[in-house]
Amino acid sequence: MIRTLVAIAAVLACSACGDTSTTTEDNSSFSGSEQEKQGQRGSRQGQGSQTGAAKGPIINGTGYRYRVPKGWGPLNRDVPGFDFDSVAIDRNDRDAFTDNVNVILAPAGTLTPEQAETAGRRELESVGAKNVTVHPRVTIAGGTSAHLAAGMSMNDNGYLIEQYYPSAAGQTLVVTFSFSPDVSAAERTRVTQATLASWTWGS
Repeated sequence: MIRTLVAIAAVLACSACGDTSTTTEDNSSFSGSEQEKQGQRGSRQGQGSQTGAAKGPIINGTGYRYRVPKGWGPLNRDVPGFDFDSVAIDRNDRDAFTDNVNVILAPAGTLTPEQAETAGRRELESVGAKNVTVHPRVTIAGGTSAHLAAGMSMNDNGYLIEQYYPSAAGQTLVVTFSFSPDVSAAERTRVTQATLASWTWGS
């Protein structure tokens, strides 16, 4: 069920490398009042440090929006054979692996947190993920989401993923953050919390 989504994340992680084209921060999609509401309508990671919402570019998806940290932006090219709903990368990343976030529509429609935890762990392990961990659930834009983490490798490139499963309007999304293995846990938390704190539903 989720196996193809994990494979997509792996392909993106490698193919995103080298895309360093510039982007501008687009604030036109939100009115001022909507921007102010983002922190109130965004996410709260279950336990751990709190952080404000990301203030970088707005990424628009099917029925949702989010912001990425400053220095991040959309991937300005297609990945052949894959249909991401939204993708953003760290444009300042210059190592062998470009940190990124991508969102896929879960083919099963809606998954409960229990289903996401069970199926997600099984499928991650089936594609070779290491140290798959089910973390405490988090709140994203008012809803409860599973949170899984694991180590992955593709073409001899190791990387770490943090994966979330927010749902709304009968659809679960698979939100996968992928990081170089030398990115600290604190920095991964900063990026994921800030991005998810900006999450809003609606066209």
